[in-house]
Amino acid sequence: EGGTVSSEGGGANSGTFSAAAGVFLHFASNFTFIDGTHFAGTGSIFFDNNTSSNFSGTITNDGNILFNSTANFTDFVLNGNVTLAGNGVVSLIEADRILGSGIFTNAGHTLEGETSNNGSLGANAIGIVNQASGVINANVAGLVLNVDPNSGNGLTNLGLMEASNGGILLLDGNGGGGFANTGGTITALDGSEVQLTNGAAITGGTLSTAGSGVIRSLNTATLVSVTNSGAFQVSNNTTVTILGTITNSGSILLNSTVNLTDLSLGGDVTLNGGGLVTFLNSARILGGGVLT
Repeated sequence: EGGTVSSEGGGANSGTFSAAAGVFLHFASNFTFIDGTHFAGTGSIFFDNNTSSNFSGTITNDGNILFNSTANFTDFVLNGNVTLAGNGVVSLIEADRILGSGIFTNAGHTLEGETSNNGSLGANAIGIVNQASGVINANVAGLVLNVDPNSGNGLTNLGLMEASNGGILLLDGNGGGGFANTGGTITALDGSEVQLTNGAAITGGTLSTAGSGVIRSLNTATLVSVTNSGAFQVSNNTTVTILGTITNSGSILLNSTVNLTDLSLGGDVTLNGGGLVTFLNSARILGGGVLT
């Protein structure tokens, strides 16, 4: 029949938490969820604003979870390595953060939403693994989902990372966390953007776009042996370093409007794939090595 259930007890928990259709199950204070916890149901499971929930071991979610920040940090905290199993959805908004200590493995979930109010997926604190069936989707129009893995583990993407519905997927190299994309795909769908910032380095895998979607640099970034089948832009007054073999069947635009805008060789580079590289204004290809 619907309704709202609020849990305020806190403490350590396991077992199954299920919200039936039309039911809103709220965790209104700080809770700890240990290995074997299961979230389920077609209703909505909320972790309320300004709460910090701790997770350990394997957590199975076959439901719909929202970390419901309205202004304050609202945290999913790893106590060691955590695997999020099941086929559910976890939605992030505003100042939500997934952080802590350990490696967060997305084993089949859709992680979606935005973290535009200083939130973050990673917060430069944890390693992230997006398995082959995992999806990370920035799907809120005009807002950013910041993905910021730590330097020790970085992010490994074997699945799909995408911007859709006008959203912005921000891959953040803050602190040196890299993005190992071999076997994975990073894509910007129509009207959406993937943005690279703070030296974000993508190694391997496929970059793609659809319609007016674009992947572009905000300042510095690095591409290592990637396949680009979409629209990639080196934005005005930025530098993208390339290494290895770049297979470009799409387009690379060095989009200088006034300032020097560089595609910089980090060593010998082979550029193949039959795509297009376009220079505008003060665009340059330079660096140390041989371009083939």
